[in-house]
Amino acid sequence: MAKGYSKDLRVRVVSIVEEGDSAREAARLLNVGASTAIRWIERWTTTGSVEAKPGTGHSRCNGCSILSPRSLT
Repeated sequence: MAKGYSKDLRVRVVSIVEEGDSAREAARLLNVGASTAIRWIERWTTTGSVEAKPGTGHSRCNGCSILSPRSLT
């Protein structure tokens, strides 16, 4: 999975929008997806924060195939 965007970048998007530009224009200027910038602005307007949502905690196990029941037969 790709690494998430930094909080600094999220704050920069919000500041550009606060200065009067659209979320799409902020996304273009900072080279992020328009839908990503729009989602950050929506989160900022509803919660007042641009913090990333916590992850699910799920991680893929590289050695799991060694422990699978199929490997025991």
